[in-house]
Formats: sequence, structure tokens, C-alpha cells
Amino acid sequence: MYKEPAQSGSHVGDLLCKKEELGLKFYRDCIQKTNQFSTKYVLEKVLRVHQKHIEDLKLDLQNLTDDKIESDLMTAIEEEVSSRNFSNEFDFATLTFREATKLAIRFAENDIVFYESILAKDLDESSKKAIQRVLYKKSTYIMQLKSEYERLTTKKDK
Repeated sequence: MYKEPAQSGSHVGDLLCKKEELGLKFYRDCIQKTNQFSTKYVLEKVLRVHQKHIEDLKLDLQNLTDDKIESDLMTAIEEEVSSRNFSNEFDFATLTFREATKLAIRFAENDIVFYESILAKDLDESSKKAIQRVLYKKSTYIMQLKSEYERLTTKKDK
């Protein structure tokens, strides 16, 4: 059954929310590819944290009002989120705790680069502030992931 799209929010904001949701799909794909039960557990934890992170970002993303962000943004989003960006670095079938956390860090760092490229555009002030808030939240998210990675690294080294 066809459902009329919601009228609130911006088209660009909807696309960026879709980009974030593609990250969830990426993590779900990683969970299906790994043979390691413990790694599935870590990836499921990362997936839940990413879901909460998306909820925190949605309001900022929906406040984007600038039409200067290209209309072909969805193609760029799909290419940016593609797992092939990480396939040379990680063997998804045998990810360890540490590698799964490192993967989440790399994924979030790619997000930062992506949003910085949007911020580099000549945006209206409202959209610029929204992207800056997203970048701040992404940076905080990366710090949390790096803290978890350090904990896992320290635990392994003991």
C-alpha cells in the first residue's frame, strides 16, 4: 500500500537520514557475514549504538533547508556507504571484537569526511548550523567508539 511521504522536514534531510540508515544496513550485512559469535555480539551492540546515534541526528538533519546540496546526493550516499570501502581492510567473516570496533570507527570517520564535504558548500546559515551540530555529534560518537577500542586493546594486552 502506497503511503504518502511526511510533509515535515526537508528533502535533503530525508536523504541524509537515509544515508544514516544505510549504515544500519551495512552493520546488519556485517553481522550476517561473520562466523564469530562474539563478533556478532559486538556488531549488534555497535548497531544499537548507531541506531541511537541516528535518532539523535534526525532533528538536525530534518532542519536542513538549503537547496544548494546537489540533487544527486543519494547516489553519492550509496557509494560512500558501500562496504567495498572496507573490504580490503577487514575480513568480515572473521572479525574480532577489536576489528569490529575499529570498523565502526572507520565507518564514523568516513561519515565525518562526508559531512565536512557538505559543509564546504555555500550553504544557508540554518543548514550550516545543522551540519555543524551533526559533525559535533559524529565526533562525540567517534570518541565513544575509540574509548571502547582502547578498552578492548588494553584488555587484550593484559
